[in-house]
Amino acid sequence: MSNEEKFMLLAKILKQEHMKIGLMTDDKLKDYIECISIYLKTKDDIVAEGAIKTIYMMTKNIEP
Repeated sequence: MSNEEKFMLLAKILKQEHMKIGLMTDDKLKDYIECISIYLKTKDDIVAEGAIKTIYMMTKNIEP
């Protein structure tokens, strides 16, 4: 996945989840940002996929 594709996917996720992100505790937000950092820095597609799945799961049960 190219960097441009990564940025586009991340932008899509952030647009969808922005209301939920604002409801996270500071600790969960820190973990969320750490997953984003891992996703953006890795060259390994498996690690990137795991980070994206974790990002989705972190907001799954938060109701805006």
